[in-house]
Amino acid sequence: MKPIIGIVGRTNKVKYNKYNIFVNDNHRRAVIESGGIPIAILPTQNDEYEKKDNGKTNNPLTKEEQNDLIRVINLCDGIILQGGYYSYYYDEFVAKYCLDNDIPILGTCLGAQVLAAVDCNTSRMKNVALINTKINHKQYDIEYAHDININKESLLYRIIGKDRIKVNSRHKYSIVSLNNAKIIAECEDGIIEAIEFPDNKFALGVQWHPEDLFEKDENMIKIFKSFIDFAQTKENIN
Repeated sequence: MKPIIGIVGRTNKVKYNKYNIFVNDNHRRAVIESGGIPIAILPTQNDEYEKKDNGKTNNPLTKEEQNDLIRVINLCDGIILQGGYYSYYYDEFVAKYCLDNDIPILGTCLGAQVLAAVDCNTSRMKNVALINTKINHKQYDIEYAHDININKESLLYRIIGKDRIKVNSRHKYSIVSLNNAKIIAECEDGIIEAIEFPDNKFALGVQWHPEDLFEKDENMIKIFKSFIDFAQTKENIN
């Protein structure tokens, strides 16, 4: 059977000052093409999610809301923390639950920053800093923005088989610190580009957007297919 992959929803402002919670369609398609079944993971709070206080507009989850979210997570064989502008308490809860229970998880861009924040037991905005280097990391219209160097002793290297690749880049904040996680890729200016959790089967955060290069870049294809393979293993165990 195909593994079920939960994609954590992101807020997006639309017309008339209304907000949607959405899934990036390239993530959905990458999951399907890699052999998985995508579903959306939505907040279990009856709360408005919009831009205020760096995204922390909602209250921490109650025990009931946590249990509701756990039920949803446990429907999945793997989780994607997709990119976006704002993160919330439910993002951090999903990330921590996956790490604590060794559920395969892939974080892209903001999702990688959430993983790092959970690793340090703090919020995302307290564990990132504005980038101030010679390399422009916020290039929305550039397919490949810069190179990254990959640690050969890492999950990412085992997946891709290369120690240097080109990536896109659409962020202005960078991860500041880690606890149990390990830096496995950096840009030439020292900005952290990928992290992993060595004690987990598959817990990977990448600062770029592999989903947007999936249809043409074999390196990004390998990332998603490897993630789905690990999720497939969990599904078989269940």
